[in-house]
Amino acid sequence: MSYAILRFDKLKANLIGSIESHHERLKDNYISNPDIDVSKSKLNYHFKKPDEKYKKEIDSRIQKANCKVRSNSIKLVDTLITSGNEFFLFNSEKEYFEKAYEFMCSKIGEENIVSAVIHLDEKTPHLHLTFVPITDDKRLSAKDIIGNRTKLIKWQDEFHAHMKKSFEELERGKAAAETKRKHIPTNILKKSDALLSTVNKIQTVFENLSANFDTENKDEIKKLLKTFMSGSNIFISDLNDVRQKIISDLNNIDVLEKELNQKEKSITARLDSKNNIYKKPFDELQKKYSRLENHNRELTKKYNQVVKIVNLLPPDLIKKIDQELRRGKDDTKIEL
Repeated sequence: MSYAILRFDKLKANLIGSIESHHERLKDNYISNPDIDVSKSKLNYHFKKPDEKYKKEIDSRIQKANCKVRSNSIKLVDTLITSGNEFFLFNSEKEYFEKAYEFMCSKIGEENIVSAVIHLDEKTPHLHLTFVPITDDKRLSAKDIIGNRTKLIKWQDEFHAHMKKSFEELERGKAAAETKRKHIPTNILKKSDALLSTVNKIQTVFENLSANFDTENKDEIKKLLKTFMSGSNIFISDLNDVRQKIISDLNNIDVLEKELNQKEKSITARLDSKNNIYKKPFDELQKKYSRLENHNRELTKKYNQVVKIVNLLPPDLIKKIDQELRRGKDDTKIEL
C-alpha cells in the first residue's frame, strides 16, 4: 500500500541554520547521514529557491507582516512530504510533489514559503517545504496554523483527499495524532545507525589486528575513530536539541496543569458560594423533614396501639359499633 505522507516539525531560531545546511546541501559531505549520496545531489531541484539565507528570508517576512516575536517563538515550520519507494516506481515524483506544493500554497500561502526542495540523493524521494507560520491576520503562530490533534487530523484528511484526485492508489493511513504514537526524528535514527555502523567497523579492525601493529592498522583505526568522534559530537548535539524540546513540552504541560488547578479552585470557590446561598433553606427543609418524620413515628405508634386494643374486643361488639356509627348515632351507648 502507498500513503500520502505529510509531517510537520516546528523550529525555533537556534535550529534554522542546521536545517538550511541539510535542505540546501551546503556541506561537502554528511558523515551523520549515510543515506545521502553526494554524487547524486546535483539531481535535487527546487520548486521555490530562497534568494537569501533562511534567517534573512524569515526575518524579512516577519518584518513585512509586522508580527510580534517572542524569544521562544516558532519562526519556521519544516514540512516533509513523501510516499513509499514502491509508489515512486510507478509514478512521477515531480508530478506528485507539484500536487503537494499546490496543496501547501493553498493552505499557508506561497508568500510564506521560504524554500521547497526535492531531494533525490537519498533512499526515497521527498520534498522539504519550509514556511514562516504567519496567519491571515498577520500573527506569527504555528499553533494556529498547524493546530492541535484534531486540526492535524484534518490536515491529513485534506492532504490525502487532494492527492488522491491525481493518484487513486493512495491510501489514508492513521495519523500520529490519531494513534498517539511518538515520532522519532528521522535524522536521529539515521545518525544512530551511522554511529553503530562505525563502531562495528572499529570492532572488526581490532579483532583482525595482525601480530605486528603496523602503520596501516594505525591509520585505519585513526580514520574510523575520527569519523566516530565527529559523528558522535553531531549526534549528541542533536540529542540535546531533542532533549530541550522534550523539556519545553514538559514545561508546557506543567503550565497547563497549573492553569487547570487554578480553574478547578475557581470553580470550587464558585460552587461553595452557590452552596452558601442554598444552604440555609436546605437546612430548614431538612429540619422540617425531621419534624415530620418524628410526627409520623408518633402517629404510627398510636395507630398500632389502637389496633392492638381493637383486636382485643369481641367481633360482635365491633360489628355493632360499626353499624351504629354508619347510622350516624355518635352518642349511642354501647351495652357491653
